[in-house]
Amino acid sequence: MATVEVLTSEVVVPAEETPSGGLWLSNLDLAARRGYTPTVYFFRSNGEPWFFAADVVKGSLARALVAFYPLAGRLGVDGAGRVQVDCTGEGAVFVTARSGYGLDDLMSEFVPCRAMRDLLVPATPAPDPPCALLFVQVTYLRCGGVVLRQAMHHSVCDARGAAHFFETWASIARGDAAAAAGAPVPPCFDHGLLAARPGPARAVLYDHPEYKPEPEPVDAAAGSDYASAILTMTKAQVGALKARCPGASTFRAVAALVWRCACRARALPPEAETRLYSMIDMRARLAPPLPPG
Repeated sequence: MATVEVLTSEVVVPAEETPSGGLWLSNLDLAARRGYTPTVYFFRSNGEPWFFAADVVKGSLARALVAFYPLAGRLGVDGAGRVQVDCTGEGAVFVTARSGYGLDDLMSEFVPCRAMRDLLVPATPAPDPPCALLFVQVTYLRCGGVVLRQAMHHSVCDARGAAHFFETWASIARGDAAAAAGAPVPPCFDHGLLAARPGPARAVLYDHPEYKPEPEPVDAAAGSDYASAILTMTKAQVGALKARCPGASTFRAVAALVWRCACRARALPPEAETRLYSMIDMRARLAPPLPPG
């Protein structure tokens, strides 16, 4: 496996002054997994000399952080010890690197594993206060392609929020006209909309283990690592699958198929196959049933 050489590592602050203070997190935010969620984007070179120029990427990130100012803050705690986001404007960590990989080489070897993560994702600290909330790494490949990888703290953004951030960042990077005409709507960070009860009564009155500090992480080297695989489906296969479950999205249909196959491989009881359906939508049921084996 080729190595990655870090060229620069710095902190990018918002391009303008942003709101400060503590951002209240809902009980749902606190109950969710506390950690960094990595995402990777692969780009082929368009042949232009300024393709993914570091100063353009960094400058557009600074401008995107104006609207998404909590990402430039730090995870903190309030006076009562409750986790919150401290909107300090300290900035996001921005790393540039280069690798001897070509994009085709990388894609042929790519599999979601720890080695690949360590190669392309910027190193992150323990996900507990105080810690930065966004880490970005731009890796330049020998073929001219680029890998954009980020690690975003789950306490401040879910998957849709992260996608919203990258859509905004991309629209800014494309230029002022595109940013003005095609940028997504501004984000909303009023987590109070999810408050279970108003005012001072927001305190949790009963024992909820999910809100307690997370235990010390287990040494990964002491146990077995997880196994990963990429299962490739053609467009025709996906179409045939969705035709057997009308109304289901691609995600629902594929997730239901994978879950059913996992249940069959583990020899789980038939009722296990229905557990995922109640989570992603009853419409994701596959009909007619798959043959045994």
